[in-house]
Amino acid sequence: SPEDFDRLAAAPRSLKGRFLLTHSGTPETRRLFKNFKFTEVALDYTVQCQSGGQRKIGHELLIRNY
Repeated sequence: SPEDFDRLAAAPRSLKGRFLLTHSGTPETRRLFKNFKFTEVALDYTVQCQSGGQRKIGHELLIRNY
């Protein structure tokens, strides 16, 4: 739910250690985590290949406080 996602975005603010979260790079994700550092990565999804599907390149947003 949106409330759950808001709580997820608030949780790292109270951490004393490091955190790394991967999520889709949607505008909403970027807005909620705007006070943290972002790194975009491309991933080669190969699970579909094992069942005869085509390779798919996906994108994830790494969100971190370090």
